[in-house]
Amino acid sequence: MRRLALAPAFALALLLAGCATPGADLDAAAGQPAPLDALSTDAFGFGALLAEKVPSFDGTLLHVDVQLPDGDGPFPVLVEYTPYSSTLNPGDELWGHGLAGNGLADFYVPKGYAVAIAHVRGSGQSGGCFTTGGPEEAQDGYEIVEWLAAQPWSNGKVALLGTSYVGTTPIATATLAPPHLTTIVPVSAVSEWYRYYFENGEPRFFGELPFGVVYADHPLWFATGFVPKPRHPLGLDPESVQCGLAQMENAWLQDDYNDYWKARSHLRNLGNATVPMLYAHGFLDENTPMSLVDDFYKAYPGEKRLWLQQHGHGVPGSFDAYHEYVHRWLDHYLLGKNTRPDLLPPVVLQDERGMYHATNEWPPRDAVPTLLHLGPGTLSADVPADGTASYRAETQNLTFVTEPLASDLHVTGVVRLELVAASDARDTQFGVQLFAVGDDGWRFLTRGYLDARHRATLESGSDVTPGEESLYIIRMHGRDVHLAAGERLALVVASLDPYVLPDAPGATNTVRFGPAGSRLVLPVLQGAAFADAPPAPWG
Repeated sequence: MRRLALAPAFALALLLAGCATPGADLDAAAGQPAPLDALSTDAFGFGALLAEKVPSFDGTLLHVDVQLPDGDGPFPVLVEYTPYSSTLNPGDELWGHGLAGNGLADFYVPKGYAVAIAHVRGSGQSGGCFTTGGPEEAQDGYEIVEWLAAQPWSNGKVALLGTSYVGTTPIATATLAPPHLTTIVPVSAVSEWYRYYFENGEPRFFGELPFGVVYADHPLWFATGFVPKPRHPLGLDPESVQCGLAQMENAWLQDDYNDYWKARSHLRNLGNATVPMLYAHGFLDENTPMSLVDDFYKAYPGEKRLWLQQHGHGVPGSFDAYHEYVHRWLDHYLLGKNTRPDLLPPVVLQDERGMYHATNEWPPRDAVPTLLHLGPGTLSADVPADGTASYRAETQNLTFVTEPLASDLHVTGVVRLELVAASDARDTQFGVQLFAVGDDGWRFLTRGYLDARHRATLESGSDVTPGEESLYIIRMHGRDVHLAAGERLALVVASLDPYVLPDAPGATNTVRFGPAGSRLVLPVLQGAAFADAPPAPWG
């Protein structure tokens, strides 16, 4: 497909989205859009490197390194607010080179941005106890932003950005609305720590590990208190050695969505997060899965844009296109340039063919819910006769397959399984996976899981009544996938999944079919226009 194929798809999306955003500057005389400003270019060298201690709300000293350009300033500030500094920072004798080698600094310092690396409390050179996303991190982020904005070399505009945990701290800080936080640019972030560790009551882990993430992460974070720290006079922070035990106990001993986890839910605290946000995530990310995006992005109240591609944990696959987008975004919000990041549609999506399309929101409202009913080995639009099928939780599964598709099918958004089932045990779990089946075999599409004890509420688990049917709503991870005519959809219902801890043995689970039985709800996109490259509407 030629490059010109971009025009109709994204022109339509722009008409739908409109351009009444802060970046849509007009030429007052002509009433037409003003000419775009050039992006910032390399005009500076590396200037002074500052190593500062910033007092937080409770007196805890937070370490911040700031790399300045070598000009007069003032400069906007880009901040990576990170817990990953315990062993990665070199000793003082090596810091004559500043932050050279840091990708953010190498790209943006020459363009007139100051770049700061702030250490989360209890990590790196910061004092205090590490809290794994606790409310102290957001309050510390507030203090760091306001301190940076008040410095004489700062222009008063601060952005937080980063990936994974370093993409999570910007969201946490934004919930407190620091006056000088101008924008956030998170990638692959955690919107709720409970959902990261216990999705729908199920302890998650990364498949290859012999223990759940929550059972590994907290001891590892606790252990950072024992890691030698090059710039501490003793090589060890005595305060950090006392941290972590209560936190580990809270995380380990229960799987309910209790006060400990609610305090670590940024989704619950989004009311004040009105700062503009440019967010990116990978559909194939199994570290921070799409379930952390689907509710969060929809609920974010501020100006927001989303870039979703077919990649795993980390930076989007279309490296150049995405990073130009970020560059335009930062130049507009922090340097006041008319670089028009608003020209891109609100949500840019890449499907598994590598094709791009756009929508106004995520999950897309224009996706049409399409019902497929579970029958004896079948998935069909027709309602089957009443019946059941059973499987042994630890060794078996049930598979349901459609007839070959009569035409192409594009599924975008959150697939939902409404499972009517019973168990002969008081506790079981459901792990479901969706596949496309074609001449080349089975292709994984998405997954979801649910602890049966948390079927009614995540706040408190309650035993299943053996033999009693219940409705289990299982939301799978958001996806954007295209199935060709002739392929089939296959749903596998089991009680095992490589990304959650194994089910307790012994249960037999029974799935109900028929008019009051189980069904799959597919969000189907119709009439979308696709392009073979990311949008580039800047000419």
